Amino acid sequence: TGSGQKIAGTTLTKSNIIAAMESMFDALPSNVRFDTNELVLIVSKKALFLYKQALTAAGVSFFHNLSEDAPAQIYGVEVVAVDGLNATPNVMLLQERKNIHIGYDLKSDESEISIIDFRYTTGAEKVGFKAKWKFDIKYAFPAEVVIYGTSFV
Repeated sequence: TGSGQKIAGTTLTKSNIIAAMESMFDALPSNVRFDTNELVLIVSKKALFLYKQALTAAGVSFFHNLSEDAPAQIYGVEVVAVDGLNATPNVMLLQERKNIHIGYDLKSDESEISIIDFRYTTGAEKVGFKAKWKFDIKYAFPAEVVIYGTSFV
């Protein structure tokens, strides 16, 4: 994830997750803190579940539906669970959506994409794709990213 502002955290629980999220907002630079339409808090699925448990324990009845489809927010900022953080469930990222960029290797990508017509192999009316390329996720302004965690990805 690069070199955003890092907050050394503890193992997330339903008792401390709201305080951990609040500490991230406190560390966010004021020039982006108040633009809640652009901000996103990226967490693991476990962290999202802990957050919903904490809200339910606090009596926030909207979050009694703990399904994956129930929207979650803090201070009007969307809390999004991503599979990529499931291996590091105590890591959370707070940043503007427009600050997230995907980089990939264009130099060799064209030669690394294959189209497989299954009519000639299995007889099925399907087409498959096989591709190999490198990509990474970066942010344009590292000072405008807050990373909370017990270890940093």
